[in-house]
Amino acid sequence: MQIHRDGTHTSAELSAIFNVSRATVYRTIQRNTGGD
Repeated sequence: MQIHRDGTHTSAELSAIFNVSRATVYRTIQRNTGGD
């Protein structure tokens, strides 16, 4: 999730880039940041 940490894309943009739902993006971010 480096692309998210860089702050260059929103969660909505990431969901479009990777063709997944925003919920999937949010879960992945939570999983990789220890739930913060």
